[in-house]
This record gives sequence, structure tokens and C-alpha cells, in this order.
Amino acid sequence: MTGPVSAIHARSWLFVPGDRPDRFRKAATSGADVVLIDLEDAVDPQWKALARDACRKHLDAGQPAAIRVNGVDTPYVNEDLRALAGTKPTAIVVPKAESPEQIRSLVAAFPQDVPVVALIETIKGVDAMADIAAEPAVVRLALGHIDLSMDLGVGLEAPLLVHVRNLMVLASRRAHLHPPIDGICLEMVATDAVTVQVHGAREQGFRGKLCIHPTQVPVVNYGFTPSQDDVDWAHQVVALSRSAGSGAIAHESRMIDRAVIKRAEGILLLAAQYGRR
Repeated sequence: MTGPVSAIHARSWLFVPGDRPDRFRKAATSGADVVLIDLEDAVDPQWKALARDACRKHLDAGQPAAIRVNGVDTPYVNEDLRALAGTKPTAIVVPKAESPEQIRSLVAAFPQDVPVVALIETIKGVDAMADIAAEPAVVRLALGHIDLSMDLGVGLEAPLLVHVRNLMVLASRRAHLHPPIDGICLEMVATDAVTVQVHGAREQGFRGKLCIHPTQVPVVNYGFTPSQDDVDWAHQVVALSRSAGSGAIAHESRMIDRAVIKRAEGILLLAAQYGRR
């Protein structure tokens, strides 16, 4: 599948600096589910006005994109929201989300009905994840593990970050959100590294990844797309459940109950959107 999809189900989120409008078109043709224009870390303060203007022109031209605004506690975010007034981004990505109050203040300042993705990058954000996920405007949680590792004083592969990932998946599930979005891979063109990270994230319960280079996009999309075996299994489970009626059934020495059926239905829903590996 190519082109933008909803923020709720998007697999690949490709960052592009807001002050580099020459890269917007390339990002749009990369196959990324969502082009993510960055007004925050990728843009020096002296170029933020230029980035806002370029972002506004992109959206006004009918080109879809999510926007990472500057932090809610920075002096830049109000200008970001004023520049975006009246537009309809795919999503607003909130960096360093640390409280539900931050989310509510941003939504109040940007009254358009736009999905919010909360980027968890600090220990305060980790502590508030469950409450942030429960905010009505929030549709996904995303992991900013680079900043988080620095805030925690641990390495990128530390067990503590694995624990945070587990908590993020649980918080998303409790809030009935689609599974969270994994952080970036620093190896921009090392597709093997991206493949390993996608596999690990998928096994942990993530269903998307932030990307910093177009070469990462097809690897991410492939990794989060249901396999042919998954789809065949799901079709079989759904067919058996329909023929057997309500209650648990046995198939090939394994029990199939409502939870298994829901998982199969979820796989078929994703396959309908993205195809299959």
C-alpha cells in the first residue's frame, strides 16, 4: 500500500525537517504511511518561522502530513498552532508529553478535530503515560527513546527501556488505543539494523516506527504488515468460529476462544489495509 493512512493505524512515520520544503515531495513519494513534518528538534530557532510557513503551504495545497509541533512548555508552540490554524493535519505529534493537562491545553489552542500522538521522552512522561493515553484526543503513544535514555541516564539497550516499552504497550491497551509507535533507528541506511529493531518492536507489541530516512520506510512497512501465514491462520480461525458458533473450540490441539478470534480479526483488518508479506 502507498500513500497516507490514518494516524491510528499508520506503520511508518517519516520525519522531514520543516525548513526543508524541498524534501516534502520526496518524503511523500517514499511510501511512508505518514509524512511527519518536524517543527521541533530538526529546526533551529532562526528558521522556525520559515518552517511554519512551508508547513502551512504544504497543508493548504492539499498535501497530507502530520506535524510535530514544539513542546507545549516552549515559547514556540503558540506560534506553531497559530500558523496551523484552519488546517487539517493527519495528526499533531506532541513532543515530551508529560501530563494530560498539556494535551488538553494544546487541544484547546488548536480546536480543529485533529488526532494527537503523544511522544513519551521523559521520566515524567513515563509516569503519566496511562493518564495521557486516556485523553480523548490521543490516538497513539510513541516512544522517544533517545531523549528518554538521556533523561534516565541509561543506554539505548538498557533493561529499563525494555520495561518502559512494556508499560507503553500496556497503557495503550488499557486506553483501547492502537499499539504504540517505536522510536527511530539511528542507523539511517543500515536496513539490517532497522529490520532487527522492527522485529523486536513487533514482538513487544508495537505496530509502527518513526523513520529518519526514506530507505527505512519499506523495511518498516514490511515488518509491520501481516505475513501470508498470519493471514491464512486468521482466515482459518474466523471460518472455524463462524461454523462452530459461540464458545471456545479446539483446533489442532489448540483452544480457540473469543480472544484468539479477536486477534485473527485484527490481522485481517490490517491485511485489508496493507496487503500481506
